[in-house]
Amino acid sequence: MLTAIFLISTMAVIAPAIPIVNANPGTINVPTDYSTIQAAIDAANPGDTIIVAAGTYDEQVVISKSLTLQGADRETTEIRFGYGSYPSTSPLTISADEVTVSGFTIRSGPYIEPAWTIAVGGHSALLTDLHVIKEECRQSLGGSFIKKGAAVGFVNPNISSFTFTDSTVDSAWNGVYTREGGINIVVRNVNFTYPGEYAILLKMITGATIGGNTFTCTKAPGSFGVIVTRGSDDIVIEKNQFVGYDKSLVRHVGILLQAYAEGTMGDVDISGNDISSFNIGVEVEDVATLQRYSLTAITSSETLTELRT
Repeated sequence: MLTAIFLISTMAVIAPAIPIVNANPGTINVPTDYSTIQAAIDAANPGDTIIVAAGTYDEQVVISKSLTLQGADRETTEIRFGYGSYPSTSPLTISADEVTVSGFTIRSGPYIEPAWTIAVGGHSALLTDLHVIKEECRQSLGGSFIKKGAAVGFVNPNISSFTFTDSTVDSAWNGVYTREGGINIVVRNVNFTYPGEYAILLKMITGATIGGNTFTCTKAPGSFGVIVTRGSDDIVIEKNQFVGYDKSLVRHVGILLQAYAEGTMGDVDISGNDISSFNIGVEVEDVATLQRYSLTAITSSETLTELRT
C-alpha cells in the first residue's frame, strides 16, 4: 500500500519575453531565393515562413528568430551535419522563441558535440512531422564510439511550452532530454526507437503530458521508457505503448519515478499505458517523498516494484 504525503509549495514563474513578430510575414523559398537554409534564416524577418524544397542539406542550421521552417516532406527533405570534423555542433539549434519546424529528416553524424541532434534553447518551440536520426557518437575524429546524448536536448534550464508531436525518433542512444525548471512539456504521438538509458527524461519539470507515444527499447539492459525526477509536478503519462527487447534476457522499466530523499515529487498520473513487454511497469525509488501517485488502467507484467524505498 502506498502512503501519500501531501505538500503545498509556492513557486514564482517568470514569463519569457514576448518576441516581436512581423505584422506582415513573408515567405522565403530554398533553394529558389537562397541556396542554403541558413542564408534564408539570416535574411528572414520574425514571423516569416521558410519553405525548403526536397533535397539533402549538409549544413548546421541555427534558428535565432521567431519563424516557421517547413520542409517539403520529411522522407525527402533532410538536414544533416556532423560528419566532416570533430567537434561539430548540432544539425539544428533553436535559440529563438516561437519557432516551428516540420517536414524534415534531421540527422546527426558521429562528431556532434554536445550530442544533441536537435538542440532546443528557446521557449514555445513546436517540432512536428519530423524524422530525427541520431547516429552513434565518436569521442574524437576517427575515435571509438561512445554512448552519450539524445535526439532532442534542452540546452538551457527553465524552458517553457515545448511541443514535440507526430514524429519518429531513431536514436543510437537516448530520445528527449529536458532540463530543470521546464514548464508545459508535451510529447505526443512520437515513435521512439532507442538502445539507451531512456526515451524521455523529465528533469524537475512542472506540467508535462506524455501521451500516445511508442517506446521501443532495442537492446540495452537497465533501460527506461520515461524517467521522472524529483522536483517534478503535474505529470501525465497516458496511453503509451512500451516495447521491450526481450524481457527474458534484459531488464527494462517502463516508467521510473525518482522521488528519492533529496527532494519531493508532486502529482504524477499514469493511465492507459501498455507496458506488458517490459519486465517492470512502474518503479518508484522512494515512495515516502511522493506527494500523490495515481495508477489506473495499466497493462503491465509487474504493476509496481519498489526497489529502493
